[in-house]
Amino acid sequence: MSKFAGEYNFKVTTASPHHCQSRGMVEKAVGIVKDMFKKCTYEGKDINLYLLNYRNSPVAGLPWSPSQLLFSRNLRSKLPVPSNHLLPAVVDPSRVSTEMSRHQNDQASWYNKTSTKKSTEFQVGDQVLVRNIKTKVWERGEVIERLGFRSYKIRFVNGNILRRNAVYMRQFKCESPVNDVNDYVLSEDEASHIDDHIDDDEELQEELPLPSDQEDEGSPSSGPTSRFGRPLRQPDRWTYN
Repeated sequence: MSKFAGEYNFKVTTASPHHCQSRGMVEKAVGIVKDMFKKCTYEGKDINLYLLNYRNSPVAGLPWSPSQLLFSRNLRSKLPVPSNHLLPAVVDPSRVSTEMSRHQNDQASWYNKTSTKKSTEFQVGDQVLVRNIKTKVWERGEVIERLGFRSYKIRFVNGNILRRNAVYMRQFKCESPVNDVNDYVLSEDEASHIDDHIDDDEELQEELPLPSDQEDEGSPSSGPTSRFGRPLRQPDRWTYN
């Protein structure tokens, strides 16, 4: 990949593993192509016809199609259109850049309204807890390099060096450095103090406060209870004397 990038003079930017949110544009493009192949297989049509229609369709958030941006005109397809719609018309690049920036700012504004969780920044040498994607267990490690925006290289106790995103990491304050392989996996008491909220695959769960007059589960209840043993609170009703 590095040799190919050097020959064509472009920069390769990688993303954190198991964090598809950081490469949403690529994931969306792959999904569009997969849907094209599925529809072609189901309908028995040529893939080039689907590509032609896709290149003539306006890009999301912009009034121009990919063919207009690249060739400065629409491509002729099976859809009947007036001949003047196929004439060349150069699109101003500055206008395209302005529209794309406005559309991206709008998306960021709507996302920030519902995203209340603030990301934590880590420094080299910090002791952290990293969530294992497969086992869902929090494991201890050390930050050895910062790779980019919310992306870090972690060295675990067993010697593995992996790249992880900050959404899977939590700060861990320990009195002494970790030097035992048995400390690689957290105990239940240590893991209970860690916020296990992950943005891309879990929902925030909040505990509702109990009513002030509700008795504890361990104490006996003289009132009516549910089939699970929880005391039932009778609703207040307006009645006439």
